[in-house]
Amino acid sequence: SMMFRQAESTHAVKYIIDTLMASDGDITLVPVGPLSNIAVAMRMQPAILPKIREIVLMGGAYGTGNFTPSAEFNIFADPEAARVVFTSGVPLVMMGLDLTN
Repeated sequence: SMMFRQAESTHAVKYIIDTLMASDGDITLVPVGPLSNIAVAMRMQPAILPKIREIVLMGGAYGTGNFTPSAEFNIFADPEAARVVFTSGVPLVMMGLDLTN
């Protein structure tokens, strides 16, 4: 029998901020899409930055992209959000599309 969790009723950005602010800095974020909500949370509440242990994400591509011949969707969809996250100072582990295919 599978267990299912009910969807959050709070907006993703508020949920990210509230969860991180209540943490001891032991949370690793693992986004599975564009970085929009994380970037907005970082801009709205910079105090969350030291609360993020690291961000592990799939993004970018060394060779061929999955959205255009050279672009990977997660970064292409919101390049400004990617810039905010990449320059935030939070430790990043980034795996390109090539590794995940």
